[in-house]
Amino acid sequence: MKPFKLGVLGYGKMGKSLIDGLLERGFIDESAIHLYTPHSAKTALADHPDMVVQPSAEDLVHAVDVVLCCVKPQILPEVISELRLALRHKVLISIAAGIRTDQLIALTDPSTQVLRVMPNLAVQVLKGVTLISKAHTLDPDWFNTCAVMFEKLGTVMLIDEDKMDIGSVLTGSLPAYLAFFLDSVKLGSSSQFCEEETLEMLYETVKGTIAYLEETHISPLELINRVCSPNGSTIEGIRYLRDQHVEDLVAHAVRQSEARAKALGNVNCEK
Repeated sequence: MKPFKLGVLGYGKMGKSLIDGLLERGFIDESAIHLYTPHSAKTALADHPDMVVQPSAEDLVHAVDVVLCCVKPQILPEVISELRLALRHKVLISIAAGIRTDQLIALTDPSTQVLRVMPNLAVQVLKGVTLISKAHTLDPDWFNTCAVMFEKLGTVMLIDEDKMDIGSVLTGSLPAYLAFFLDSVKLGSSSQFCEEETLEMLYETVKGTIAYLEETHISPLELINRVCSPNGSTIEGIRYLRDQHVEDLVAHAVRQSEARAKALGNVNCEK
């Protein structure tokens, strides 16, 4: 794999997480990362002093081989349109929720190679899941380079384009769903332990549960059945959740998140 210069547009939570993860793994030198961020340049340089901060998005694109676009989907079409000429013969990677690969192709010059990915926040701690759309236009060498880059940050899954939105909910939204549930369980404990003790119990239990599911290859439903003894304390809680239709509420929440992801793609992507 040949060395390359990576340009990052945006230094929000995900942009920072991707940079932190790649540097932690030693995938790329800090000096080979170029960044353009209109509001967070001082913070970025404080985090990574050897990173090159460019004065404009156009300057960044001209200086690098691969552009990782970490801007909000609402402004991505405008940003890419303004950079259309600069992006000729470059690789463009978009992490914008809802923006389809065909929309990225429509926005860019035919010589621009485009890749749609959806990473989650755990890339920062090298435990992320990154979804890659099969609809990319990268040549084999650049695809291999980009795939290896994201593999350094965790698990990579190549999926159909039409499943990217629901996939982004399963991998990108799920951490917030899990954290919401854990916080609710913590509230249910009525602070009988200090917060540090409570969180340690919750986190270690979640890690053990995931390991158990992976190693035994049983379904989540089967695990529920194994934990719930007849007339025991767990089945009492599960019965209450089912009586309150929590399963239906969670399923509806997933569909709402998917619908919002699709709505974010309903922007004008004409050149």
